[in-house]
Amino acid sequence: MEIPDENQEYLLGTTEIEFTDSVASVPMVNVDPYQCVLLRVKDPDKVDEAKQLLSDNADPRKWVCVEADSVIIENVGDVILYIMAEQKTAEAVRNAFLALQQ
Repeated sequence: MEIPDENQEYLLGTTEIEFTDSVASVPMVNVDPYQCVLLRVKDPDKVDEAKQLLSDNADPRKWVCVEADSVIIENVGDVILYIMAEQKTAEAVRNAFLALQQ
């Protein structure tokens, strides 16, 4: 799904990031904590600033009964990957994402 304005703070932890495109993968019901977001930052010169905002506002305990044990924030150009999940899952997604720049 694209990230609607009303879900931006819940999914990103902040409303301060300007982006042009977004997609989020979040299960409706799941016993495993998982959230994966891709953002295309509006200003490519602000990628590091956006990554810092995501890091500062990440809440791996936002789910009622579970907690993500891994928070990963990476970028390829102006696209940011922001994932909170079980470590093995998060690392697999990160590796696949970073392979796109090769």
